[in-house]
Amino acid sequence: MSNDDPKKRLMTAAMAFLQQGQTPTVRELAAKADVNIASINYYFNGKDNLIAQALDEAAVQDLERWFESALDDSLSIRDQLIKLTHFLARVHHNYSKIARLQLTLVAFKDLPEKATSLAIKKLAELIARRLFLQPETPVCMLKASTLMASLHYLSIFHHQYHEMTGQDVSSPEALEAHTMRLLETLGL
Repeated sequence: MSNDDPKKRLMTAAMAFLQQGQTPTVRELAAKADVNIASINYYFNGKDNLIAQALDEAAVQDLERWFESALDDSLSIRDQLIKLTHFLARVHHNYSKIARLQLTLVAFKDLPEKATSLAIKKLAELIARRLFLQPETPVCMLKASTLMASLHYLSIFHHQYHEMTGQDVSSPEALEAHTMRLLETLGL
């Protein structure tokens, strides 16, 4: 690897393994990044934290690409908000194991979760535009955070979601109906 920063090389190596669907060993990560094994603990406090941050970084990149390609300004603000909410719901539902892993490894260890922050920021921006407010207005951030928390709950308790909430999310249509109810409940 050409980058002189061992931390960046480790992150790049971890992301490369994840993109191939592999969970690398500490030795494999160190070899691919061309660093000493101790660097993983030094920079990331262990392999799990490195993998978690790589998952989060991959999610951020995916979200940014999706925002750029799918959130068309020709759509109304409400339609953009619906489209983004449906997308986030599908990700949390269809990739619940990955979402749960990311939450477990990142959020529950008090590491910054950039992907969730980015999604909340974009939701708050659309909510603010819909309500003719500033994105940092507490009500916009509260609605965006509440919506995101509901979606996280969907991934954490994927198999028990219906039993716990009484909300059917078993099919794509039911999931879309559920996200519409979430938006309606929040006055959006």
